[in-house]
Amino acid sequence: MMPPSIRPEYYQIKFKFFRAEKLPAMDTAIFGKGGSLDAYIICNYLSTKLKTSVLTQKEGGFIDWN
Repeated sequence: MMPPSIRPEYYQIKFKFFRAEKLPAMDTAIFGKGGSLDAYIICNYLSTKLKTSVLTQKEGGFIDWN
């Protein structure tokens, strides 16, 4: 409970992620050929946890969140 004489102040934090490049393939096949990457972003701030959807990229390249 907060007394009425105290006015809460609210702030916003904005993050923009456009692209991730040169990420290594983490899921490799049995013989080391091919591979994919499951990319996502996690943000933990105070007691809030946010996670983006998972994007899968085959054979390197880049991930585009835009």
